[in-house]
Amino acid sequence: MRITGGDSVTEAYAYDAAGTRVIRTRGGVATASLGGLVEEDVSPSATRTLYQFDGQVIAQRDAANGVLYVHSDHLGSVTKLTTSSGAVVSWQNDTPWGDLRPDGGGISQTTLNYTGQRRDDTGLLFCEEPPPHLRGARTLTVDAVSAITVRMAFEIVGPITNIETIAIGNAIREVARLRKQYGVGRWRKRKGVALVRLATGSIREAEIHWYEAAGIGRKELKIKRFLS
Repeated sequence: MRITGGDSVTEAYAYDAAGTRVIRTRGGVATASLGGLVEEDVSPSATRTLYQFDGQVIAQRDAANGVLYVHSDHLGSVTKLTTSSGAVVSWQNDTPWGDLRPDGGGISQTTLNYTGQRRDDTGLLFCEEPPPHLRGARTLTVDAVSAITVRMAFEIVGPITNIETIAIGNAIREVARLRKQYGVGRWRKRKGVALVRLATGSIREAEIHWYEAAGIGRKELKIKRFLS
């Protein structure tokens, strides 16, 4: 997959078999991501190690900056980086939609950004969406019309809108299982609205629920109810 930013520079991305992005290439520099906790620029060589507590990144270490502590707001958006002495290295404020406020500063030492997602140099947020051929989901769901639980295959058609966070971290009932099954991360339970294509070929608007963590991606998407 390739995306060209506003500066006319193209970034290329590679994914593993699970749909997780593992390599980002820009200007001949390939950055590999290992489990969301280590980023390495292959050439020239530079490694950034991320440290987590309770599924949230709290610090980053690299050769250029040493250890920087990551401060986040209630949504997980990175608001400032500090040294071990508490000195502010950089800071930023976002709008509710993820854009940087005109007087909002800017953080360049880490790619972690709005709601803990990574902001690429294209200016776009990487929200761990799998490539198109991996967006389908197979799950148990309830048809709100018939109120009968059925096993249903569906594919998301187009973007998910009206995204809201339902619960974060230990507030998620299934968080222990998610960490064991998919990996340690800052897990969030989220919901949104999307068009879905059913196994019958029909397309309907539905409310979708899923679990999501930075560096891991969206997991266990399911239809909560049909809206049309």
